Amino acid sequence: MRREYRWAVALLLLTALTGVALAGPVDEQGRPLIRKLGTIDCDLVESTPIVFQGKLYRSEWVRTSYEGNELGENYSRLIEVATGKATAPLARGCAFSSAFVDGDTVYVTGTSTEQKWTGQRVEIFASRDLEHWEHWTALDLDGFGICNTSICKAGDRYVMMFEIHKPKDQAGVAFTARFATSKDLKHWELTDPACVYAKDRYSAPHCLRYLDGYFYDFYLEAHEGYEMRVVRSKDLIHWEPSPLNPVLKASPEDKQIANPKLTAEQRQRIAKAKDINNSDIDFCEYQGRLVINYSWGNQQGEEFLAQATYDGSVEEFLRGWFPQKEDKATEPFLVIEPSTTYPRHSEGDIVELKDGRLCLIYTRFSGGRGDHAAADLVMHLSADGGATWGEPQVVIARPGGLNVMSVSLLRLASGEIGLFYLRKTSKEDCRPMMCISTDEGKTWGELAVCITDEVGYYVLNNDRAVQLRSGRLVLPVAWHQGPGKPRDTAGVIMCYLSDDNGKTWRRSQSAFKVYGPDGQRVTAQEPGVIELKDSRLMMFIRTNAGSQYICYSRDQGETWSKAKPSDLASPLSPASIERVPWTGELLCVWNDHSGRHPYPKGRRTPLCIALSRDEGKTWSPSRAIETNPDGWYCYTAIAFVKDRLLLAYCAGDKQVGGLNRLKVLGISKDWLTSNSSDRP
Repeated sequence: MRREYRWAVALLLLTALTGVALAGPVDEQGRPLIRKLGTIDCDLVESTPIVFQGKLYRSEWVRTSYEGNELGENYSRLIEVATGKATAPLARGCAFSSAFVDGDTVYVTGTSTEQKWTGQRVEIFASRDLEHWEHWTALDLDGFGICNTSICKAGDRYVMMFEIHKPKDQAGVAFTARFATSKDLKHWELTDPACVYAKDRYSAPHCLRYLDGYFYDFYLEAHEGYEMRVVRSKDLIHWEPSPLNPVLKASPEDKQIANPKLTAEQRQRIAKAKDINNSDIDFCEYQGRLVINYSWGNQQGEEFLAQATYDGSVEEFLRGWFPQKEDKATEPFLVIEPSTTYPRHSEGDIVELKDGRLCLIYTRFSGGRGDHAAADLVMHLSADGGATWGEPQVVIARPGGLNVMSVSLLRLASGEIGLFYLRKTSKEDCRPMMCISTDEGKTWGELAVCITDEVGYYVLNNDRAVQLRSGRLVLPVAWHQGPGKPRDTAGVIMCYLSDDNGKTWRRSQSAFKVYGPDGQRVTAQEPGVIELKDSRLMMFIRTNAGSQYICYSRDQGETWSKAKPSDLASPLSPASIERVPWTGELLCVWNDHSGRHPYPKGRRTPLCIALSRDEGKTWSPSRAIETNPDGWYCYTAIAFVKDRLLLAYCAGDKQVGGLNRLKVLGISKDWLTSNSSDRP
C-alpha cells in the first residue's frame, strides 16, 4: 500500500474509533504545515490543481511571454500531472484563468483582455471530456477592470470571487475582491457593493473556498514584499483575518527544483531570480493530502510556478488557519473594516439591553482617518450574543463643525442608558455631550452639554463615564486648548461631576498637570477612573513617561493626590480598567511594554490583559490578545455580558498609518479566571 493511502486509511480509522475529527499537521508556531517542494516551471503564474475523473490535473494560464507559447496569444490548457500530457488550447485570448470541478464537469474561467492586460468580461468554458468545450459569458461589467477569478460552491449556490482594479469607487486601493452568485454557473448576479475585501489596501484575491458557513479568501498583500494571507467571512462583508497569517511568504525553498525536466538555462534563471513574492495560491485534495500550486518571483513580470503539499484534508487546512480553543472565544465577534466611504471605525462602547441584546455604538468616520475628520455615531445590535450583528443605524449625526466621536455607554442606577460622546465644534471647542434613553436605545432624549463653565478642548475617551455607588457621575477629562489660549499638548487633568443624574455638572476642585520624579513636565492625556472597594477613586492616565500614571481621590473625585508612575509599563497609549463582576478583581487592558512580550518601541502593541487582586497595587503577569508587531491596538471598551468578557477596541496596522478598524472580541469567563498560558 502506498504511503499516502496508508496515511489516509489510518486517519479515517482513528477518527472512526475515537469519534474525534483530527487536526492536520502544524509547524512550531501552530500554523498548518505547508511543505514547499520547489519550482516546476518558469513564466507561469495563475495555476489551479484539480482532480477530474480520479486524475490530478493542473489548469494553466499560458501567457504570451511563456517560452513554449507558439500561438502568440493568451490561452489556457490542462496538464495531466502524471504524464505531462496537455489538452488542446482553450480560452484563447483570455487571461488569469482558473478551474473548478463540479460533478462530471470541468469549468475554466478566463478574463477578457480588451484593456490590454485586463478586461470587463469573465468567460466560462465547460467540458465533460477535456476535448469538447462549451463557452459562455458569465459577467460583462462596463467600467470594470477584472483580473483573477475563483469559484466555490456554497450550499445550493455558486459564488465567484473576482479581482478588480476599477472602478475606483468599488476597487478603492487596487487590488480588491468583488463577488457574484449563481444557481447554475451560467446566470450570475453581482452581490451588494458592500461585499468586498478590501478597499483600503493592496489585497489581491486568488482563491475562494467555503466551509462551515465561512467563505475563505486567500489573497496577496504587500507586506515586507508580497505574501499570501487568508481571511474568512460569513456574509462577504465582515472579514476576520487568520491569527496565524501569513500563509506563504518568499523563502529559499521556492528555488528548489521540483521538476527534473527543467533545463540548465531554466535552473540558472531560477537560481539568479529575485524572490520577494509568494502569490496565486490554489489547491485541491488528492490521495489524502493537499496539492498546492503557487507562484514566486519579483512581482514585476518575472515569475515562476512552484508546488507545495499539506498532509491533511481541505477541511483541516481551512480550519487550521482559525484554530478553536476551548478556553476562550477564538474569533472576533465583529470586525468592522474601513472602506473608501468610511475610512475609519473606532472609539465605541457596548451595553447589554434588558432583553439580552447587545448594543454597540461607535464612531464612523466619513471625511478621512484623522481625529478631526467628519464622523457620526452609529449603532449595531446583536440578538445572539454577538455571533451576528444588524446593519448600522445612525444614532447621532454630525451636527456641523468637525465631528462627534468617542462613545461611552453607561447603565445608570435609574435603569436608563446614558450615552456620552464628544462634540467637536472646532479645534478650540470639544466638549462631552450626554443624552438618555428610557426605551433601551430605541430613542434618545434631549442632548445636554456636560461642560458649560468654560469652552475648551476637553478629551473624554470612550468607555470613560462612571457612576459611583453614591450615584455621582464622574467624567475624567484632559483639557488641551481654549479660545485665545495656546495649545497644551501635555494636558491638564480634571473631572466633571454630577449629583443629579447629569442635569448639572461642575468641575472638580483639582485640575492638575503631571510631573515626573525628576520634576519635569510629563504629557498626561486620556484619564480614566475606577471606584475601589474602600470608596476611593483611582485615576489612571496615559503618559509619555513609559507607564500609566496613577493618583487617588478620597472625596469622590473632588480632589486628587499627586500622580505617580505605576507598574503598568506602556507607550503613549491609554489603558482601560474595570471590575470583573464574577470575582471582584480589577481587569486592565493596555499595551504592555514591560518586556514580558516582544514589542516595537513606541508602537501600540501588544494588546494585553492583566488582573489585580489588591485593588490595583499589583497586577498579574499579562496575557496577550493581539501581538502583531506592526499593529495598533487601543481605546478599548470593556463589557461583561453573562459569562463572557467583551472587548471593543480600535485596531490598525503600520501600512495604513494607525487605527482604522473596530474589533469586538469575546473572551470566556473560564479563560479570564484561569492561570494557564500567556496567550489566549
